[in-house]
Amino acid sequence: MPATVNSDAVPKGVGYLHVPAKNTQGYLPVQTFYTPYLRTTVIDKRDLVKAAKIRVKDIQSDSITKHKDAGTFTYHAKHCKSTSKDVIVHGILIDDKCYTGALIPPDLSPSDPKATPGTLSILAMESNPKFAEQCQKATMLAIHAYHEAVETLLHEEMTKLPAQFHALPFHEYIQTNTPVSTIKQGCH
Repeated sequence: MPATVNSDAVPKGVGYLHVPAKNTQGYLPVQTFYTPYLRTTVIDKRDLVKAAKIRVKDIQSDSITKHKDAGTFTYHAKHCKSTSKDVIVHGILIDDKCYTGALIPPDLSPSDPKATPGTLSILAMESNPKFAEQCQKATMLAIHAYHEAVETLLHEEMTKLPAQFHALPFHEYIQTNTPVSTIKQGCH
């Protein structure tokens, strides 16, 4: 559902990202929603407790303390029986809004010895054909956009050259000599 009526910010997907937290794992796996029109990930503080696998009724109190001089904040949900089960998240303040540390994509294949935290394994794509198809489409779109941009620049430069060079198949040269690192760099 969108956050407000007639909003373009309608979630298109759902998944989990790891929020850095002060616990034994170093993070909380928080459910997040993919919304193309938002450039940030919005997290409800109630989802932090849910991610810690603690029942809401076991939380005595929760608070967000803003340390404005330092430009930081602390979210603290106190467990009613055990301080070791407290949920604590630190972050920064920007324009008086709370931002956690960088969200960490989960390792989707813990059994893969080559997988490292934050990397998407090829096994994850094999087990989710729709995700693999979306990755393939995004890659092809990035390659196509790169080709078009280079070809446009080339056409602009060719106006300065004699007409005999205009018929050369530069688009073929571009397609066969596209460096993958250039596309990857452009996507970030």
